[in-house]
Amino acid sequence: MPKVMEILGYIIYFWSNEGRPLEPLHIHIAKEPTPNGTKVWLLSNGKTKVVHNKSQIPPKDLKRLLSVIEEFSDDIAVKWKEHFKVEQVRYKDQYDREGSR
Repeated sequence: MPKVMEILGYIIYFWSNEGRPLEPLHIHIAKEPTPNGTKVWLLSNGKTKVVHNKSQIPPKDLKRLLSVIEEFSDDIAVKWKEHFKVEQVRYKDQYDREGSR
């Protein structure tokens, strides 16, 4: 689980087993990395979309976390490419428009 950053005591991380084909760009958030951490898509416009909040992050904290994640979305995309050894990042909103998933 590569740690991307830590904010408010929460770890922002990639789960290394993201399937084949690789899922679109997303991060997980939890106090301790787990496969069931809160999952958040990063969209092509730099915004975020919460898939689920299984870590039960309080709404006020989640809002602050998402704001910081959006601020650093380009850096997160670079780390995604490096970690998963891909040349291009696929974003969920673009993936959906193509008629997949």
